[in-house]
Amino acid sequence: MQAGKLDRRITIQEPVISQDDYGEPVVTGWADVATVWAQVVPVSGREYFDATAVRAEKTTRFRIRWRSGLTEAMRIVYDGRNYDIRSIVELGRREGLEIRAEATE
Repeated sequence: MQAGKLDRRITIQEPVISQDDYGEPVVTGWADVATVWAQVVPVSGREYFDATAVRAEKTTRFRIRWRSGLTEAMRIVYDGRNYDIRSIVELGRREGLEIRAEATE
């Protein structure tokens, strides 16, 4: 990983899960796991109709230094937007991670 390309700060968050009145797990909030330097590469975007509203979808690729413990249940906060993690791929031999994430409006 080239340090010069890691020029954006992102925050990785994990869901805080509790139980509702019926004992079912529900997400009640998000807790910060780490704030790291990343390379941010926009991949694609589209607009579509959902029910009676126009929705926008933006797919972005985040490259960070390798770290353990990340899962697709987590999310990324970047530039005031929340990105749901769709996939995590290891780059090299624990050199870095490439995370594909999607922001929807």
